[in-house]
This record gives sequence, structure tokens and C-alpha cells, in this order.
Amino acid sequence: MNRLNEIRSYLAMNEEIEFSYKGLECFITPNNVIWEFWVNDECVIKEPDLDTFLTIPCLEGYTISDIFANELYDEKSLYIF
Repeated sequence: MNRLNEIRSYLAMNEEIEFSYKGLECFITPNNVIWEFWVNDECVIKEPDLDTFLTIPCLEGYTISDIFANELYDEKSLYIF
């Protein structure tokens, strides 16, 4: 399973994901109604549909899907809880 599919499956189970991208602290937080993407304590995306959420450009034109499919994040910073 590639990293994007793994991350997507965790998100589908409403797990929170934290990672770093070029020194930025990033969080993906699910709740019962909407997905949120946070960068350095600022919410930059709110979207109710997970598939759409993963394809919205958010960091230097990259989507969340791009970041995980191409492993653009700092691997040591990835936490899933």
C-alpha cells in the first residue's frame, strides 16, 4: 500500500494526522461534519467531502494527496492519533 492510501485509510477512520512540511507544522483534523487542514495554528482548508479535501491545493500549490503520494513531508514528523 502506498503512503497516500495508508493516510487516506487513517483519515477515513477519523484519525488525526500531524506532519511537517518544509518547517511548517501541519495537522489534519476530522470531525463529524468537516475536514480541516491546519498550518501553524491557522485553519487553511475546511471541506466536508474527504475526496475533495485531499485534492485542494494547500502548500505551495501541492494538494494533500500530492504531499503524501510523493512523500514531500518530513518522514520523522508524521504522527497519527
